[in-house]
Amino acid sequence: KDGNPGKTALGRAREAEARGVEELLLQEGAQDDELDQKLDWNAFRKMRSCLNLDRLPASDEGETGIQCAENLLALSEVDAFKDVSIPEEYSQWRTRIQEPHRRAISIFQLFDLGKLIIQVLRTTRIVDPWNIRSMTWTYINLYHINDLFVLPLTSKHECSFVELVAEAPHEAKWYVSHWWGTSFRDLLDMLLYHAETRCILATDAYWIDIFANRQHDIPNLKKQDLHDTPLYKAIMGDTCVGTVMCMDQHATPFKRSWCTLEHFVTTKVCAKAELRRTFEVASVIQEGSQNFHEWQGDVGVWSTYQKRTPAILSLGDKASTVSIGDEAFGLSFPVDIGKKALRTDVAKTQATQLDDKEAILRFILQDAITKGDPLPPTHVRFDEVNRSIWTMFAGIALLDHAKCTDCAEVKSILRKELVDVNSV
Repeated sequence: KDGNPGKTALGRAREAEARGVEELLLQEGAQDDELDQKLDWNAFRKMRSCLNLDRLPASDEGETGIQCAENLLALSEVDAFKDVSIPEEYSQWRTRIQEPHRRAISIFQLFDLGKLIIQVLRTTRIVDPWNIRSMTWTYINLYHINDLFVLPLTSKHECSFVELVAEAPHEAKWYVSHWWGTSFRDLLDMLLYHAETRCILATDAYWIDIFANRQHDIPNLKKQDLHDTPLYKAIMGDTCVGTVMCMDQHATPFKRSWCTLEHFVTTKVCAKAELRRTFEVASVIQEGSQNFHEWQGDVGVWSTYQKRTPAILSLGDKASTVSIGDEAFGLSFPVDIGKKALRTDVAKTQATQLDDKEAILRFILQDAITKGDPLPPTHVRFDEVNRSIWTMFAGIALLDHAKCTDCAEVKSILRKELVDVNSV
């Protein structure tokens, strides 16, 4: 330590690095050559630092003066580029890729989109007509981005976003399972950290539905047989090594039918086909949500963690492992997500289209149900899917319930034999 007694030298070094990253990447005309030349952990950390500085995007201030809801434009009617020129790389249809499962996106292409969104939000005030609040970098999600960026940029050619930025077909190294309502800042932060820890190369890519599918032509993606969907083909593809599920703070993906299907295909269908796939869950430790241990002089104290950092939970052969994006001692994968995951019931998940949910449940049941028969409210195969999700999070939940002396929950987890207590 030196100087300010309330901040470590490492903390000040990180702040200095972040300021340098801001100048390097967000100033007008900045080039990404430094990042493009070499992909290593430091490059990804710089990218994360750049997009996580709270002072960069517009703040939530200035909510007063917003018009009443009936006078607000629908996001699809808002011109997000009235004060910002559309970058040249988004102005033409670069390549036609007929097969949606071959439209994966690189981490750099995602990062560039994030910078464009920040630039637009800095210069143009956009109000979400549903929640009557200004659009900010911390608030904007994929529902907003689809209306404000993806559809406008691809409307001329009616192509996918990937076909705007890719030079050739790109198959997935990783499949991304997520809920569209997750903050895009959180999603990008999770994927940048994932790329850092999984040694992602410049040639590797993530399959993300909003960018891979032609959003102008979604009805044509609907398939009678789920084996023919881009989801299935991307996960089962030869280049795919696994799925990373990006969580919001409410563990919404495990309430969504499509997300539970993605987990099922990755863990069960692939195993049956003797394809080895990894399933991982990413989240973000939010500011003020956990405590960490630090030294103040010769005294060790527990303090509230006042930053945000990503975390990844990996399902191993015998136990789950956790990696955290900050070395602060005492941080853990968000416990609330683990507890909510233990309440997953695939039969009670939701889908925008009810017939999609029915098709997914029938896919899980396979030959256990005859075509035309009504879906059962419970089934042993539903239980198997639920249990595979519960097992991944049981150790996290068990430790927290034990710390809180919640004996009933501890007994419930142990009674279901969801965790090997010797591995926790």
